[in-house]
Amino acid sequence: MMIFWKLLIVFINLAAKIKALLMVFGIKEKTIQGPIMNIGTCPSCDCSQFLTHGVLKYFHLYWVPMFIISKKVGMQCNQCNQNLIHKNIPSVISNKIKSAIFNKKNTIPLFAGPIILFALVIFIAIDVQLENINQTKYINNPMIDDIYIVNLNGVDTNIDEKYNYGAIRVINIFLERIEFQVSTAGHEDSSGVREDIKSKKASEYTYYNSKPLYIAKEQLPLMKKSNAILSIKRNY
Repeated sequence: MMIFWKLLIVFINLAAKIKALLMVFGIKEKTIQGPIMNIGTCPSCDCSQFLTHGVLKYFHLYWVPMFIISKKVGMQCNQCNQNLIHKNIPSVISNKIKSAIFNKKNTIPLFAGPIILFALVIFIAIDVQLENINQTKYINNPMIDDIYIVNLNGVDTNIDEKYNYGAIRVINIFLERIEFQVSTAGHEDSSGVREDIKSKKASEYTYYNSKPLYIAKEQLPLMKKSNAILSIKRNY
């Protein structure tokens, strides 16, 4: 009985993971209504007018259509409503319906996903490059009130290893060294520090202890390179 429950838990966890993946990418269908067309004769009532529609099956990534997998069509008699679907439609008629429905006007707007993703990747790459340039400028030219997101183990040995991410703030700049304040509390990861900066908590004097920390200017680029300094935030 215990084995059954263990297998059930494994199955539930696996199903949850599969569901999560399908939300990220997968295959979907979209129905496109087509025009009324005079194509052939209805086998039931001899009417020659049919309502048409097409079904696009496509691959999506984060719900954005990426590329077409298949195109199928259907037709419904405009008088008796008899349906003919996909394989039941002669190829000549099927091709006419596809030409009428799957035109550029109906399909291109649905499949702009790759263009959007490409533009997004370019935008992110440019943004990262600009941020890297700013970070280099900040590290080489410190200013009062710059806040450094740091791994506290790299700047202070008396730190709880579990909560080793914090902030240090520039309060004085000397010829060869910088005076910092060190945050009183640490976080398990750097996102907690970023949230403190975003909420302005890290701008308050009570956020830091009174004991100063001195770091030589020449050490700052090395600390950035070793990830002791993760990033620098400047408010102006």
